[in-house]
Amino acid sequence: MIYLSTGGCSSKTACEYAKELSTLGLVSFELSGGLHDPNVNYNLQQLASEFNISLHNYFPPPKEPFVLNLASFDPIIHNRSISHVKDAINICHRLSIPFYSFHAGFLIDPLPTELGKKISSKDVQARLVTTDYFIETVIALAEYAQNKGVKLFLENNVLTSTNLRTFGCDPLLMSDTPSCKYIFSNLPSSVGFLLDVAHLKVSATTLDFSASSFIEEMNPYICAYHLSDNNGLVDSNQPFAFDSWFWDFLKIDD
Repeated sequence: MIYLSTGGCSSKTACEYAKELSTLGLVSFELSGGLHDPNVNYNLQQLASEFNISLHNYFPPPKEPFVLNLASFDPIIHNRSISHVKDAINICHRLSIPFYSFHAGFLIDPLPTELGKKISSKDVQARLVTTDYFIETVIALAEYAQNKGVKLFLENNVLTSTNLRTFGCDPLLMSDTPSCKYIFSNLPSSVGFLLDVAHLKVSATTLDFSASSFIEEMNPYICAYHLSDNNGLVDSNQPFAFDSWFWDFLKIDD
């Protein structure tokens, strides 16, 4: 099934934007971002009664913004991230939504205003211990989700050359092949891979690896895709076309 993301709209709630898009004949929406909605449970119930919906990452957005980071060593951020994911899983269970997707964690704690942009210099957590901490957290959430009948999808991060220069290293999890393979080889099969091809294009350019080889190696774990395009330098969410680079590497249902 193909879902249209509401993540490109910051001036409305995701539910409002989905309803607006439905006037164009669209019927399936991935709810992501948007304004905080104090009536989100009621509005989601109404939306789910008419359309196919899924929830992604920072949805529903809380009243007080924060960066969802399940790898954070900051106990407040870590616990708040876990609570957010559990709330999203509970919504999926209540509305019979089969899956919930979210981003891999970070070795840093960026500010909400820095996401998708240059991130100011910060202390970087040790990669191996952070990775194992993230895996441990996701395993616990996967068990929680499985008990609710919900499957989790984990999305790869995007690393720009600007942020690589700022930190002198990759401050993210799941932006290259070794990180993705290590994490998924240590997660239960109930956790699938949501491959963002635009994130991959930028990260592959920044770290100088083959995006097509990445897809081939990670193919056994891939359950869903985020599709958009860019110039390989910035995740600009540009439209894709029939001749976009990734089509030959996607798993297409018959």
